[in-house]
Amino acid sequence: EKWMAIYHDFVAGYESGMDSTTVSYGEDCLFQIASISTTTGEITLKDASAADVKKSTGVAVYGDTQENGEIHAVKVLITRYQ
Repeated sequence: EKWMAIYHDFVAGYESGMDSTTVSYGEDCLFQIASISTTTGEITLKDASAADVKKSTGVAVYGDTQENGEIHAVKVLITRYQ
């Protein structure tokens, strides 16, 4: 599977001017939702799937950069601030 990750400053609607890269992942890639408390900094992790990644979703991608610039992800954290 492949999808595009858009790096932005959490400004929805301005994606066309942002840098992006292709992210690929296999069946063994771990997807988790990281709920981050803005008051305490506490992080709670919950299992997720690739289907939870939507347009303008903040993600942290962990993996290896390929020669073509693509990132092959082994772990994807979907960041949600509360």
